[in-house]
Amino acid sequence: MPITNYQLISDRHVDQRLQHTQDQLYAALLANFEAGTPFDAVRVTQLCRQAHVARQTFYRHYGSIGEIVEVMSVRRLYQFLEQLTKLTDIKTEGPRRAVAALVANKQTLQLIFWSRTTETVVQYLTGEILRVLSEQENETLHQPMLAEMYARNLLNFGQLMLKFPQLSFGELQPLFQKTVPSLASIFG
Repeated sequence: MPITNYQLISDRHVDQRLQHTQDQLYAALLANFEAGTPFDAVRVTQLCRQAHVARQTFYRHYGSIGEIVEVMSVRRLYQFLEQLTKLTDIKTEGPRRAVAALVANKQTLQLIFWSRTTETVVQYLTGEILRVLSEQENETLHQPMLAEMYARNLLNFGQLMLKFPQLSFGELQPLFQKTVPSLASIFG
């Protein structure tokens, strides 16, 4: 994803027109996913027509169709991490919030795996975790590795959650706590 898009996403003063364009393209991509279209069969011209967005606008903001998923993932991630930074007790409240965010963003998770943008999303997630930790002046020797490990654990948990849709929120939360270490325990 171009760094300018990322900066616009994480900036608190988001360009509303850009966000509207992102939402339209995401909705069109989601419609293709739900219709069972293979990701590699989706074309920019078709997607832009479905989203009522000019091709020039698409290419002004994106280098590929996968970047639509990356942008939406980072937007949702940023919102989630902003919520986490406001928690008074991240050790007990963090896992519940993480599972709630994963459940609320099932479609985004499905699109990440469908579009094969997992590695890029892991890198953005890792970067955001490191950003939050740097704001808290919480430095450890192995911080980059631990942040990436946590990012991968989150996405792996999300992928398994999608594989077992019969599990309720009440069942997912203790499974999350058993399999994904809390940020507080990793960096605390």
